[in-house]
Amino acid sequence: MKLGLSFDDVSLLPAYSEMFSREEADISTDLRFAKLSCPIIAAPMDTVCGIEMVQAMRDAGGLGIHHRYCDYGTLRQAAAVGPIAVSPSMKIDIIKEILTEVNPQVVLMMDVAHGDSKPVLDYAEQCVKLNATVISGNIVTESAARRYRRIGVNIYRTGLGGGSACSTRRVAGVGIPQFTAIQDIYEWVKSVDDDQLHILSDG
Repeated sequence: MKLGLSFDDVSLLPAYSEMFSREEADISTDLRFAKLSCPIIAAPMDTVCGIEMVQAMRDAGGLGIHHRYCDYGTLRQAAAVGPIAVSPSMKIDIIKEILTEVNPQVVLMMDVAHGDSKPVLDYAEQCVKLNATVISGNIVTESAARRYRRIGVNIYRTGLGGGSACSTRRVAGVGIPQFTAIQDIYEWVKSVDDDQLHILSDG
């Protein structure tokens, strides 16, 4: 059995620096569909990220993903201002309408506890075929990232149960500690040598 590590189990090794202030550090990141000066994304939970939070995160240099627990009208409004969370429970016709009538550039995040399953992969592939930018969700293994890459998804939402409000690991007893999950997928990403691949640490 492989040892799994969470962020609480590791520390960064300090190194020599010539910076006078932490404000000099460049923490920006490029996700291909968005350049963030602050690499923080508000989770697509109904108690966390609505339209106001999407706009506030954008103003702060970060990103917000609007939750999917809302009516169709609200989802359309959210898609007009930023990324939205989706799942196979939504008919693909709804996504087609949003892409054609509201925002053809809207980013779609698969918001499912276990994203490495055939229904979610099939749905994500349909979204990719509509020329949408798709983020996987949620995965914790290299093999899952490989499957998503085969269908054209290059952004990997990584983590099961890593957030304080997520009970997946406690309830279902499945998952991988967050640091190890990211490390495993990162090692594969590095071996592929494709600068279009990105990892989002969930929670």
